[in-house]
Order: sequence, then structure tokens, then C-alpha cells
Amino acid sequence: MLKDDEIIEKLDEKFKIIQKVGGYKYGEDTILLFKLFQASLNKKNIKLLDIGTGNGILPILLSDNEFLSELVGIDIQKENIDRANKALQLNKIKKNIQFECMDIREYKKSNHFDVIISNPPYMDDNGKKNQ
Repeated sequence: MLKDDEIIEKLDEKFKIIQKVGGYKYGEDTILLFKLFQASLNKKNIKLLDIGTGNGILPILLSDNEFLSELVGIDIQKENIDRANKALQLNKIKKNIQFECMDIREYKKSNHFDVIISNPPYMDDNGKKNQ
């Protein structure tokens, strides 16, 4: 299931994600965003889009939310989408979550979402990732 450059990280007592060795890692900001998003979801049948989903950490953490009927994560990098889909299997998540490899600029305008979230990577002005 895992490639040589991937590891499984335990998020909490319930969820695990797949990370690339030497790649972007989730941080405290991701967990804070999750808690903010979780607290703000307060009506039934919410459709949520996660732009730049990476390894799918936010949709996976939000998968237990009773108010979400559909979660879609998109990312331009196929490797990220592959990791996110593997994490769905690893966590045995059955909820309606889809991960799609695409550029947000090409996303179908006919799709409507109640909530759009993102946790972009932090980059220096020179385009290199912050450590």
C-alpha cells in the first residue's frame, strides 16, 4: 500500500494519514483550522470543498461531522490525491468523500458548495517552502 517514500502518521486515537517523507507536513495550524471549521458547521446536508487538499487531512478529520453530506478535496498533484485515497481506505471511511486531481481553475462551475476551505502551504517569497 505504501511507497518507499511514504509513512503513516497517527493524527489522534481514530485517524491516520499518509505523509511523504521530506514533503509538506501538517502542523498545528491545520489542527486549529480543523477545529474552527468543525465548530462553524451547524446545519444539515452541507457540501464542502477543500481546495489544495494535499493528503486529505481536513476532509478526513471532518468525516465524522454529522452536518456534512458531501466532502470533495481537490489537488493539482496526483501523488497527493493517491495518498488521500489511500488514507480513506486506511481509516475505513465510508462517508461520501471524493478526492480529485485537478487545477481549481478548471473546476466545473456547475458544482455548488456550501463551504469552501483551504489550508495552503506556507511559502517564502522565493517560492520555497517554510520549515
